[in-house]
Amino acid sequence: VTPFGTMPVQIPRLGLSMRLGRPYSSMRYYGRGPWENYVDRLSSAFVGVWNSTVREQYVEYARPQDNGGKCDVRWVEFTNRRDGRGVRFEASEPMFMQALHYEEQDLEWSRHRAGEWRRNVPLQEQQEIFLRLDVRQLGLGGASCGTKPMDKYQFDPNEPVSWTMRISPVAGK
Repeated sequence: VTPFGTMPVQIPRLGLSMRLGRPYSSMRYYGRGPWENYVDRLSSAFVGVWNSTVREQYVEYARPQDNGGKCDVRWVEFTNRRDGRGVRFEASEPMFMQALHYEEQDLEWSRHRAGEWRRNVPLQEQQEIFLRLDVRQLGLGGASCGTKPMDKYQFDPNEPVSWTMRISPVAGK
């Protein structure tokens, strides 16, 4: 990725976003888990091989928000329950991975912002799986009042980044 034009000071992530079909909802990965973790929130998440479903990745917070991410993922597989066939993703460096049945907009628009009329739009689980595989991620920061992440948990969006992604089939049973 070679940046072009004027870039903002910070961007939340750099990587790939895609959709997978609902049948591929069984998930197995080698990375930090089993619960959500972020580049600056991972001390209680340990590297291992974890099995789950995409539905189990969603964390039901009082106010819907981005969630369910996993750091230091070396590979992830999504398979169907019927015969175990699916797809495997692995990158040339550890990734941040997120797989949910909700688009970012679903989470964003289901709640109100400060100063807005209070609304609560119930989330509707989507059929597809919304997958993100990122090679760079901005940390969450240190406080709910908006403190920016420490320098070591930020990345320069003006710096070129190169990585390789391998997508291969999972043969199944």
